Amino acid sequence: MTRIIWTIALGVSLLACSSSNAQTTANWTGFGDGISFTDPANWNPTPGGQIEVPPSSGTMIINPDGLVNSFVVNSPFADVLLQTDYDYDGDTALDAMTFVTLDSLTAGGPLSITVTQGSVKFARFDPFLGEFEDGGGLRGDGDATYTESLLINGGYFESMFVSIDLNVQLDSGTLRLTGVGNPIASGASINFSSDSTATFESFESPADFVTEHLAKITVDGVTAAIGGNIEIVGQDLDFDTEADEETVVSILQGVTPAGPGDFNRNGSVDYQDWLVLNANLYSSLAAISAADRFDAGDTNNDGRVDELDFVAFKTIVETQTGASFATFLSVAVPEPSSLALLGMLTMVGLVAGIRKHIAVNGRNRSMSRFAGVFAAVLCISMAQQAQAVVVVEEMFDYADGVVAGLDGGTGFSEPWGVIVGDTADPTGYFEVISNQAIYNGNSGGQIVNYQQRGLTSAVTVDTGNIVTIDLDVIIGPNDTQIGRGIAMNFVNGEDVAFSIGKALNERLGLLDLGVEAASSNIGDSNFGSGTAGTFSLTATLQYDGADTSVALSNGTDTILHTFVGEQITFDAVRLNGYHQSTTGNGIDNLVIDVTQIAESVINLQIDPDGNATLVNPTGSPITIDLYNIASPDGNLDVNFAGIQGNDQSADGFPAGPGTGPSAGTGWEKAQGTDVGANLIGESYAFGSSTLEDDGTTIELGDILTTVDESEDLTFTYHDATLNQFVTGYIEFVAAPTDLIGDYNGDGTVNLADYTVWRDNLGASESVLANPGNDNGIVDTGDYTAWKQNFGMSAASLAAVGTGSAVPEPSTLALLGIGLLLLRRSSR
Repeated sequence: MTRIIWTIALGVSLLACSSSNAQTTANWTGFGDGISFTDPANWNPTPGGQIEVPPSSGTMIINPDGLVNSFVVNSPFADVLLQTDYDYDGDTALDAMTFVTLDSLTAGGPLSITVTQGSVKFARFDPFLGEFEDGGGLRGDGDATYTESLLINGGYFESMFVSIDLNVQLDSGTLRLTGVGNPIASGASINFSSDSTATFESFESPADFVTEHLAKITVDGVTAAIGGNIEIVGQDLDFDTEADEETVVSILQGVTPAGPGDFNRNGSVDYQDWLVLNANLYSSLAAISAADRFDAGDTNNDGRVDELDFVAFKTIVETQTGASFATFLSVAVPEPSSLALLGMLTMVGLVAGIRKHIAVNGRNRSMSRFAGVFAAVLCISMAQQAQAVVVVEEMFDYADGVVAGLDGGTGFSEPWGVIVGDTADPTGYFEVISNQAIYNGNSGGQIVNYQQRGLTSAVTVDTGNIVTIDLDVIIGPNDTQIGRGIAMNFVNGEDVAFSIGKALNERLGLLDLGVEAASSNIGDSNFGSGTAGTFSLTATLQYDGADTSVALSNGTDTILHTFVGEQITFDAVRLNGYHQSTTGNGIDNLVIDVTQIAESVINLQIDPDGNATLVNPTGSPITIDLYNIASPDGNLDVNFAGIQGNDQSADGFPAGPGTGPSAGTGWEKAQGTDVGANLIGESYAFGSSTLEDDGTTIELGDILTTVDESEDLTFTYHDATLNQFVTGYIEFVAAPTDLIGDYNGDGTVNLADYTVWRDNLGASESVLANPGNDNGIVDTGDYTAWKQNFGMSAASLAAVGTGSAVPEPSTLALLGIGLLLLRRSSR
């Protein structure tokens, strides 16, 4: 992008101005050439030789000897140009300068540039175009002795970036940073006054700006929050022909300014703000203003209050308090239970049957409850099976014709798009021929064309799953190189995250593996060439917490690659075509499935009545603070008890009150407008809970109105230790047929069952709703069975059926003494 900078050389009256220290401040007069920042005659007092550029340093040092420490531009006629490429060393060649440094340490005091009227622009001269264009940036000296500042109060300042601990204060006027990538760098910051009318213009896109630079903006020293104290608008600032937008930041008008997390705008972040967020947790807010979204708990201004906002809120509290939530609220986290009854239960052979829904082989496996301890061990083994769910399927089973606009298959949010690339070319697109997507070449030579289709949900390779991509490569009879010019790209946003074949703008054969950067490609590895026909390929992606490994196989040979330090996510797929002679090659039978690994994640177990429990089979404790369950068929019961309705503090999962000053001190159900038959969830705002790997089960109650084992339920939780969202494993289990000791049949072994036993001593055991020692008579053996199972429930017995232990009630010893007294008094 280029821009002509017009300058006006006008003499202006001198405005006296003193700096914060005893040193002199130079004011702009324009009495020199009327344009150049580096012309000493344009300043009063005259800085003389105090503006220097050391030869070959590429850096301009302002006020190196401290005689003049700051500059002020305060004239409506001032149009000051700081040329950042100039023949500073006298060798007739332009010297490129990237940084202009305010060298306070050399000057002996804090330096600043102040613009209250007029403008200051950093630019470099393009001799080919004969005009100035963007160039250079302002920075501090990097020494902590003094603070360097850029003060804008009514004027205009433009450079590519600000850097190295430079403080920018915006009261009124405009700051424009034309650099992209990192325009606010190395500790620089920008502060708006709360009554500021200034605007900050960045050539970063709004999305990139929010992700990379929002945290560097403050309002009266308070971190910026979109909708809280600032607003961000996308605007075309460079007037180019591209459909991109730059970013304009300004103070939010008409509301009480609030920092991140202060949703009720009272100046602090506390339980009241949590109540606001939870009341809207899982709500869509796109149709309201940014301020209203903020007031509803939308921390990232994406138009939805969800788990991302929950995690952001927790981070805000910890950042502001400098302590954990437990310390912040003086909340003690209960110790988890330490003992279990599994040993006693297996002694009497009470292992319930289990039926696991295993989609990977398309059938259910069952086993008998009569297998005793062997069955319990077998259940553990079965729990390690993988559960695969097909998330995308495109077979191109359409009538012959162009691919654009076709809308079949599953797992897509939109039809296939029109071709992007050589759009004026009547060829160069994919078309369906005999139920295959075939590329027909293009007359534009070596032009990359692609057609894209968005997915219903993004696919992420995480530590709890394996993502498998299957597709067929079609090699036409006229092509001598296998897969020439054809690729299937997997796209995250606008970037190619992973590709089988040729990534956009790269010349890679289909059987090469690569990403958008050439340095990340395997190279020319392939499986062979020269044969027409259909070739089936399978790419398997796994993530180990740091790197994603990929194995691309044709069933015999395999190409291996590792994306170092990357976790692969994609939300769209592309059909890529390249080269005018590519005709008859194509893609078919695309299937993407996500295989959950049971032993690596928390399991959500559901019995035939819809009762759900959380179980940890991983071998290591997992700390969580949020979970949600989604049902595409709308089978969830919004009135489920959850942890909030079934306090399990003894296992480290306390119930929260959901209201009042103690809100957020335990697990509470989400209350947003999207919560219902399709989505339920709970979270622990001011703490977290550790699900031990010792067989502890956490009961959620009846979560389903209709139990359908074929439904693709989704269970997601937030691992608070790793700060990752993890897709859990869903397991349908059979309800236990007999709950030993539950003599009144209410689903729990408790004191009421003791009363039934006592009142029926000597009677036939048929009077009991469930058996005891099963010898036909109600006797002391039934009492022993009741005591051994005290505290058991239908849900916890189902967990025993999967090999999990049931924690022993902490009061069991005292209860035994009480029972002896009861027996004695009954005699």
